[in-house]
Amino acid sequence: MSKLLLLKQRTITSLCKKRGMTITLDEILDYVSPELYNLLVTERATYGDNKPRTEVVSLMVEIVRGEQNWFYRVYFSQFSGWIKEGDETSDTNEIWHLEKSTSDANANWTIVGIQQDN
Repeated sequence: MSKLLLLKQRTITSLCKKRGMTITLDEILDYVSPELYNLLVTERATYGDNKPRTEVVSLMVEIVRGEQNWFYRVYFSQFSGWIKEGDETSDTNEIWHLEKSTSDANANWTIVGIQQDN
C-alpha cells in the first residue's frame, strides 16, 4: 500500500498542486488509461478557449477497497476536500479507480476511472 500512497502523493502533487500553472493533457497521459485520456480530451475540447481553472484548497484520500486477480491489482481511493473554480469554492468527493498489471514488475499504477459523487 505504501507504493499506492506514494503514487497518490505524486499524482496529487503533479496534477493538483501546480498552483498558477497550466496542466497540459500530455502531462496526465502517463497517469491515465487511454480510454480515460480520450474522454478527457473530448471533454476539454468542449470548453474551447474558456477552460476552467481549478485550485485544490484541501484534499484527503482514503483507500476504500483493494482487489487482486491473476492479471491486475485494483484499488479504489476516495478523494474528498475543497476545490476552487473561479471565485467559487465547493466540496468535492470522487472515487478514483486504479489498476496495475501483475504480469509486469515495472508496471505503473494507472487511473482507469473517476466516479464523481458531487
